Amino acid sequence: MSTSSRASSRLQLISTDDCFYLVPTSGNIDKVLEIMKFDCQLQLVDRSKVSAINGERRDCQLLIGLIRLLGGPYLLIGTQHRLVGIINGHEIYQMTNYDVIPFVKSTLHLTQSQV
Repeated sequence: MSTSSRASSRLQLISTDDCFYLVPTSGNIDKVLEIMKFDCQLQLVDRSKVSAINGERRDCQLLIGLIRLLGGPYLLIGTQHRLVGIINGHEIYQMTNYDVIPFVKSTLHLTQSQV
């Protein structure tokens, strides 16, 4: 039961200057999670809104959450997982890899001691 999964991503993360978008890659889902970078607001938007957006794209398995550190807010995503068991017919996965993605690409606003 230790099959590792990276190719079977369930989400695609699109990063633009203003927003992150979490787009489902499987199923017939017509809503996308939009995360505004300037105020961390979350909202569901129509999938058609993001179909033509150009931005950095990466595959991911799940959204872990948002955290605030000295450098600003960060997005935590799970990028790999493995099946560890089945309980009452439900698959249980262990996250084996993750990424911490800064909302701001620069640390120029930090003091030297904070860097």
